[in-house]
Amino acid sequence: MPGYQAPGWPLPPGAHFVAGFNADSFLAYLVGGFGEFPPPSVLGAPIGKSNPSDTLAAWRSAFGTKRQADRDATQKKWAELIKQLVTARGGEYESLVEQAWIEFDLATRLLGRLESSATLTWRRLAERRSPREAATILHRLWKWQDGFFEARPDAAQRAFVIAGIDSQLARFCTGPRADALFAEADQALTATRPPVTAEHLVFHSTHADLLAKWAIQEAGSGSAAVFGRAQKMFRELIASHGQRVTYLYPSYIYALEGRAKVASPKEAAGLMAEAREYAERFVKADPTNCDRWWTRARAALGEGDTDEAARAFERLLVLKPDDAKYVFPRWGEGLGKLGKIEEAEEKFGKAESLAQPAFDLYANWASVLVGAGRWDDAARRAAQAEELQAGSGSYACAQMAAAKGDRESVRRWLGRAAEYGLIPSLADLLRDPAMAEYRDEVAAIFPGLNV
Repeated sequence: MPGYQAPGWPLPPGAHFVAGFNADSFLAYLVGGFGEFPPPSVLGAPIGKSNPSDTLAAWRSAFGTKRQADRDATQKKWAELIKQLVTARGGEYESLVEQAWIEFDLATRLLGRLESSATLTWRRLAERRSPREAATILHRLWKWQDGFFEARPDAAQRAFVIAGIDSQLARFCTGPRADALFAEADQALTATRPPVTAEHLVFHSTHADLLAKWAIQEAGSGSAAVFGRAQKMFRELIASHGQRVTYLYPSYIYALEGRAKVASPKEAAGLMAEAREYAERFVKADPTNCDRWWTRARAALGEGDTDEAARAFERLLVLKPDDAKYVFPRWGEGLGKLGKIEEAEEKFGKAESLAQPAFDLYANWASVLVGAGRWDDAARRAAQAEELQAGSGSYACAQMAAAKGDRESVRRWLGRAAEYGLIPSLADLLRDPAMAEYRDEVAAIFPGLNV
């Protein structure tokens, strides 16, 4: 080939010798742009300063401005891609997700650190996608953080990220595989456990919440000990910081409520009694705070005390009347779970009349009616939910199909709920009596898992 000649020494495989190549000239070409300071390629325009110190100051200022502009532009582009990914389907989704990973990696490296909101954004996207797509996102995020933290040792933040990813992946499995994911997250947080100070409260409350989720989802023989650890952590955090950090009370109360649903009747009674005690203490500390009355109402519904729930919800509405559009749907859902269908429909009806209904109002309404065996009414509410948000009424439709023995419709409706990220966790599906005869259909939604 012209321009090539054999040198007088061996070359590595695939290498060629270029005749007339001048390494010094080539290097000078590469760095030639730095012959002028500051480089126009960096600033876009020269800075007319005669004093060297002024020139340096102007260069640093201009460079800093340009760097921040690059960071902002990259972050904005990534955010726009994530927004598009929520609703994208098929080939469009595959193309956009690859672009989003490139922009995410670039944005993080330009910033020089990993913002907690960045990984949370990916995890929230995963919540809106099918289990297949969500698992792919989360596995890729796990791999990405592994490489990122290898060069930036921050054990506590890395453990925090791992715990979030693993606990979310655990929703798509159950049994030993879920236990392994929860255990990995627990070990990561335990190994990097910082002091219990105000600065690290989110870390510790996340750890307690993780243990509670583990014990609730995988409610086997070892779950009591796991939940006992969560209780100990929550109690200590509330005792030391509960008066100043209000989210600790609701987090623990909802954990108690969740565990009660999968516990024996005796254990459940004790858990809900403790939830009531903490909810009453929470309200007593500031009875003018409507969020505290919301928590009290939730605890009362969990205990089956509809009178106390009504008192709490009514007090909340006195304090904040505009919250009625949120209160009545939740009130109706709670009454429906207790089998009080007429009272539940009354609350749902009030919610429907107050404002432009959201899809979850009709989805919850349909779920309550399914439980009551009112198929026609449930189908109508599920259809209303679907009109507002694709997939939101699909699980109720799958339950109705299961009750009628229509296996093909069960498969179709489960697939639609999964496609839009509105499918319950695998553990919840397996606990649903309606799905007892449809384990193969459930397994198809969570590929590669033994159900």
